[in-house]
Amino acid sequence: MKNVARSMSVLVLGVAGSAFVLPACGSSSERPGIGAGGFGAGGGGGGVGGGINTTPGQDGGLPSGCATDTYGGEALPLDLYIMLDRSGSMSDAGGGTSSVWDAVTGAIRDFVNSPDSSGIGVGLQFFPPDTGMILPNCGVPPACLPGCVPFGPVFCIPLGGGSCDLNDYLPPAVNIQPLPGVAPDIVAAMGATTPGGGTPTLPAMESAIQATTALRMQNPGRKVVIVLATDGNPNDCNSSIQSVSNAAAMGLPDVQTFVIGIGNIAGLDQIAQAGGTMSALQVNTATAGQDFLDALNVIRGSISCSLSIPVPAGQQTGDPNQINIGFTPEGMPQEIIPGVGTGNDCQGQTGWYFDDAKTQINLCPATCDRATNVLGTLDVVLGCSTVVR
Repeated sequence: MKNVARSMSVLVLGVAGSAFVLPACGSSSERPGIGAGGFGAGGGGGGVGGGINTTPGQDGGLPSGCATDTYGGEALPLDLYIMLDRSGSMSDAGGGTSSVWDAVTGAIRDFVNSPDSSGIGVGLQFFPPDTGMILPNCGVPPACLPGCVPFGPVFCIPLGGGSCDLNDYLPPAVNIQPLPGVAPDIVAAMGATTPGGGTPTLPAMESAIQATTALRMQNPGRKVVIVLATDGNPNDCNSSIQSVSNAAAMGLPDVQTFVIGIGNIAGLDQIAQAGGTMSALQVNTATAGQDFLDALNVIRGSISCSLSIPVPAGQQTGDPNQINIGFTPEGMPQEIIPGVGTGNDCQGQTGWYFDDAKTQINLCPATCDRATNVLGTLDVVLGCSTVVR
């Protein structure tokens, strides 16, 4: 599990729309830079040919004159679907004066209210869902009845249980809508919810996949990801690390799952890997508020690997066999990143591949690591036969 201070590899570079395009020649504007903070959002393209290196190198070059145009990467719009654990243990103090629940919801409040998050879509659901059921009598602290835990100084709440019915998780507490407009709804939903119940992660994950894959089909020009945040291992409704991992894998290649572990929770890396995001982000309960906010910002920054192909006026239907990805480290010649068949063909090497519907270009982990940690520019090159490994 990674500490949130470290950068995180992601796998997806998005292409807006379902058809490739060959833009008209001769467009020009400055290509955006890419640094450790991710790709710069930008429009436009380079000139014809875009400075393509015609000398074959480690990743191969392109024949002189074949490129119709080159475009700098433009960040794909992002939608976050936050699936937040509200189990009874979230009411525990994390080493400070407030509960982990208060610290985490405060971090989400700060994230959605930040000007840096403007334009991002955010939706929210809790697990177990708050179904409005009357909670059983749990006694009062310190004499909480078996199966209950203290919540504050005056009452106890149930620790176990939670709905296994997917219908109780859909629709979400807050549907995905753009910030800043949806921020008050997110804050209000968290304010109206308190910790209670167990950790039915499997139906939570299955409902999140169902909601986000439907949204992704309706909005192919946006990148939709799930953020699963939990302070415990799956333990209700037939939930296990393996079953939740299997559910997360069902979202690929269209929907990735990021995992935030509140505390050092064994097994969460497996869920993250199955969801296409390599490893979980670890939040220290003693510093949960700042750590959770950092984790959300890491996720937001990592999705800068998701780029769209610009659609200029006068477009034509293009050929997916004439798409190339070029990376130019600052002060160095451009490298052409080879295409591979599927994600299984990455094997620790640089490369990229299409999703099944050919609506996205997926960067191999090694490519994304390089592009986000080496100063330079990433380009989509149209018109030349795809260089393959």
